[in-house]
Amino acid sequence: MSQAIDRANPALADLRVTGASGPAAPPALADLRVTGASGLKAIVWSMSYRAVLSRLGNQRWFAFTAAKLAPLDAVVLKRTDGRFGLMGNYGFPQCLVTTTGRKSGQPRTVTLLYGEHGEELIFVGSNFGQKHQPAWALNLMANPEAAVEISGESLVYTSRHVTETDEREQVWRTMYEIWPAYHAYRGRAGREIMIFALSRVD
Repeated sequence: MSQAIDRANPALADLRVTGASGPAAPPALADLRVTGASGLKAIVWSMSYRAVLSRLGNQRWFAFTAAKLAPLDAVVLKRTDGRFGLMGNYGFPQCLVTTTGRKSGQPRTVTLLYGEHGEELIFVGSNFGQKHQPAWALNLMANPEAAVEISGESLVYTSRHVTETDEREQVWRTMYEIWPAYHAYRGRAGREIMIFALSRVD
């Protein structure tokens, strides 16, 4: 089985699955109960997909392309009720965030990865490592209210700009786990990346 995995998924060339409880089973599968080959195949594909995207995320060309395709990504995510974006949705927490344009006053929707910080949702304005702040972040600075749609459900949130150093580092650690390319984005942006924590409006 390991040979088949090696050929189909070079990114998993060192993965050896000898059974859910076998000594060589990866930690992610330690508590896994697989009822058939198709289930294991789907899991391996998901792991490989995330690994490949995480590697590509560090590349400048990938970041540039993703930024250009961001409007289309939002359309795909909206039409699939949050199930898929252009990157798929294999373990990546994606959502639609609608802010109010600070100049136009019109709703502006983007796809963002999010993390959780207590009961708040967290977003980082990395803009794929570009030198300028993303429009959605500037919109939140002008108007902190936003609609966040996750898995087809849209709720209203209010945002706060995270500025305290220790809290920012805690947020970064959370987001690095979700998308390791944030390391590269933070290093090449050449600016302090805006971080926001959003709380639900009751």
